[in-house]
Amino acid sequence: MGAALIPFIGGEVCGYLGMAGGSMILYPEQVILEHEICQNAYELLQGFEFNQNDLALDIIADVGPGDHFLLQKHTRQHIRDFRLSKLVSQKDEQGNLRDPRQVALEEFIHLEETHHPEPLPDNVLDELKRILAAADVEAQQLEE
Repeated sequence: MGAALIPFIGGEVCGYLGMAGGSMILYPEQVILEHEICQNAYELLQGFEFNQNDLALDIIADVGPGDHFLLQKHTRQHIRDFRLSKLVSQKDEQGNLRDPRQVALEEFIHLEETHHPEPLPDNVLDELKRILAAADVEAQQLEE
């Protein structure tokens, strides 16, 4: 929820995707877990269009405080409208929820074995070398 609130106050960067303690040790599965956090925040901000049927204020008034919504037809019709993370909802052979970190590690291993991107074109590599060389010159000038 904290990540979802950052755009509301005008922030552009939050401590996810390797930034929180990322300068110490990088765990590949942690990047996948943090991506999931960011994806959930994005969907929370961009993925919902509320209308009168979604709010169901009449049902909220009928149920009242201290009760639950599971017996309501509206709840039964919309309970599966939300995306469940494949990282936190996988079950093992006994039907128990699996550790999300282990699921993320397996996802990383799969990506590492199957994802083979095309190399960057030579003109792009040359431009990157030019940018790095210019940055080195500027860094040396700052040291002097």
